[in-house]
Amino acid sequence: MSITKMNQLNLKYRFSNLDIARISEGLKTSGSGVLNAENWAYLTLRSPDYLNRMVLFSAKMHHDGVEDAYYIKDGQLVYDWTLDKRFQVYLNPDGYKTNPEEYNKQRSLYLSLLRQFNKEGRLFKDADNPEGRPFKEGDALPDAYTEQQIATFKNFSDNIYGSYNQSTRAKYEHMAAGRQLGIFSTWMNGIVDVYAKEKQISLSETRQEQEVDENGNPLYFDKDGKVVTTPTDTKVLTDVPIMVQGVINTVHEFLKEWHFNSLDEAIK
Repeated sequence: MSITKMNQLNLKYRFSNLDIARISEGLKTSGSGVLNAENWAYLTLRSPDYLNRMVLFSAKMHHDGVEDAYYIKDGQLVYDWTLDKRFQVYLNPDGYKTNPEEYNKQRSLYLSLLRQFNKEGRLFKDADNPEGRPFKEGDALPDAYTEQQIATFKNFSDNIYGSYNQSTRAKYEHMAAGRQLGIFSTWMNGIVDVYAKEKQISLSETRQEQEVDENGNPLYFDKDGKVVTTPTDTKVLTDVPIMVQGVINTVHEFLKEWHFNSLDEAIK
């Protein structure tokens, strides 16, 4: 029943449908206690999915340097962007003097995140702005990731572990074979997608690129944080989906190229 950072992150971003606290309480207070078969079946079904998805997200936070920026305070999940390693040079008063290249890189990410938060309708609120206002440079980031980035990560997790059909949740919770049927169907969705997906743009895999306007002009931030087309050292960044396809189709295309062209061309 203890409040953990992983559980609170899951509740905040809804990576998995497992709520550990709810299941623990059910097992603790139900008439049959730990012998409550329905809750144990649900726990057996969802725990691996919760574990897998949160391990992935933990690895992402570790890689990005944001894991220490999330912590529990007074039972609540808190994000402190001053502890985010992605912005340590930018937040350093002497950061531009000591490492101007890294400073501009981190400022690009910071301003790009603020811009996306504004697009998503997030508002900056404090004592002077109780109703909220759009974010501007100097404001604390509300989260390490935007809703767009979280959605991308969820899609990435679904591609690996499969998706969970909410309409069948009740059946899985109350069937004797629920744990086996649920785990198989969840896993199968992901496997079919990985192997049989046709070539398509996927929101589950993206890369950050410099954003351009409707005329194809690269966008930059000026010294005041405004978006301009005049080149500066601070680029406007955006997450761009990349082309993906299933393993079977990839191998098929490789063999076809190998048959009609040289091996070198096939590898390319």
